Amino acid sequence: MRTVINVSELDPHWNWLARRFESRHFQWVHHSLLGQAVRPAALRGLVAAFRAAWHARQVPQGNALLVAHGPRIGTYLCLASALLCRHVPILVYSFNYTHLPQGWQRRLARWMLPRAHRYVVFSTLEKSLYAQHLHLPAERFEMLPWGVRPPQEAPAADPSPAAPPYICALGSQGRDYATLFRAMKRLPHIPLTAVVNPENVAGLEIPANVTLRTHIPLAEAQRILRQSRFMVLPLAHAQVPCGHVTAVSAMHHSKAMVCTDSVGLHDYAQRNYTALLCPPEDDVHMAQAIERLWNQPALAQRLGANGLRFVQQHCTEDAVVAWFTRYLHTLPSVGACQPA
Repeated sequence: MRTVINVSELDPHWNWLARRFESRHFQWVHHSLLGQAVRPAALRGLVAAFRAAWHARQVPQGNALLVAHGPRIGTYLCLASALLCRHVPILVYSFNYTHLPQGWQRRLARWMLPRAHRYVVFSTLEKSLYAQHLHLPAERFEMLPWGVRPPQEAPAADPSPAAPPYICALGSQGRDYATLFRAMKRLPHIPLTAVVNPENVAGLEIPANVTLRTHIPLAEAQRILRQSRFMVLPLAHAQVPCGHVTAVSAMHHSKAMVCTDSVGLHDYAQRNYTALLCPPEDDVHMAQAIERLWNQPALAQRLGANGLRFVQQHCTEDAVVAWFTRYLHTLPSVGACQPA
């Protein structure tokens, strides 16, 4: 029995690609930080990592793979495996920092993360960014476009009342809503619905044409995106390694985008092909790009169609399954499996 042991901050019932690798010779296990009674909360990641490593220790040598979803969990998992199961390979998937670790967290990551076999990032920028900051082997980084199952089709009769035309902005990591709101103040005739965390907009002046939505279900956020004219993705600076998930979601819904010109997003937001780009912290150019798309629906439709073609080719669960299958075959004893 070959065993993939996942560690993440996601729902305990989630198990990544398990349903695509259904086999009586292949077992998937998930150790989640959620639902633990461990106090303080900071210890939950460490406890989950040690539980996963102990689980891997019970698997016959050569038949286990540890997968950490995120670099912080990856650091803990490398520490736990060093003590309990040094022979088990570790894949750090979704290797992404909103803010680069500093101080003791950086020292711990530099010390532990070299134990991992491979690191998967979702943008080209991140390969060199993390390798340099954490002194990690650059050749172990691999860029894989963010891949998800396409969104479900909208119901034939959407239970929500039809909304007047509006644009949207979604997401919390690495965002610059101050610049977006200044841009919207210049465009009082264009309504914006922003799906944010309260801390994203704390202390900001909210223009009259901006509607805030917080703490809403994912399905509601997807409805807001689906019914919008297009999406705006404002990022904090020119090297923000965030926004991939939101951009891919927008493109799966055939939505054009106005994005801050960040190198971390260039793999997805391609100038004048899937998005209009504007300089960081520049509300004037952002307002001009928003008004251009608002006034040129044919342009918005073209960018949205280009985006849909891009994600259908590169950003699907099938693409992730294909990559993971290839990766498994690089591991001498873990690789004999095929997706369902």
